[in-house]
Amino acid sequence: MNGAFPVIGIDPTASRREVARVLGMDHGFANLDELAKSGLFKPGGGPPVTIEATGLPHVIPEAFQVCGRNGRVILLGSTRGETKNVNFYTDVHKKGTSVIGVQAGTRPPHESQPGHWTAEDDQTMIFKLIANGRIQCRPLITHEFPAARAGEAYDLVARSSEALAVVLDWTAK
Repeated sequence: MNGAFPVIGIDPTASRREVARVLGMDHGFANLDELAKSGLFKPGGGPPVTIEATGLPHVIPEAFQVCGRNGRVILLGSTRGETKNVNFYTDVHKKGTSVIGVQAGTRPPHESQPGHWTAEDDQTMIFKLIANGRIQCRPLITHEFPAARAGEAYDLVARSSEALAVVLDWTAK
């Protein structure tokens, strides 16, 4: 919605790639090798913006490697743990990569500024986009459980790569 084109996703799970396609992803790949073979980028090239949204430390080196020259790597996934095997010379300095860490604690607490919104302003915008059909949530829901079966829902999330959004229905018996 902010001009990103094409939108390319990498996920080893086919069902998650399919949901992403339904929601507007232009190209989806199981791994970096598939992306490289696709011919979308010239050798040595890559996307100008790479967003790492999993929070898995072992994925971060791949985000740096795939990002194009003078590109940006956005660490969106609240990475936990130590990231190993990042070559800051070849993957950051030599390519001119900017690294942007995104955390709620870096937001302004009260007044938004251009490109730097408060959490409340972001939430208001998201709800407006959902209400106007610009963002679809229904395709993200892969499972629904009555609240009384919350334990099963949490178990599913913990063990399944197929679970995207798991909803607890508090009205169901």
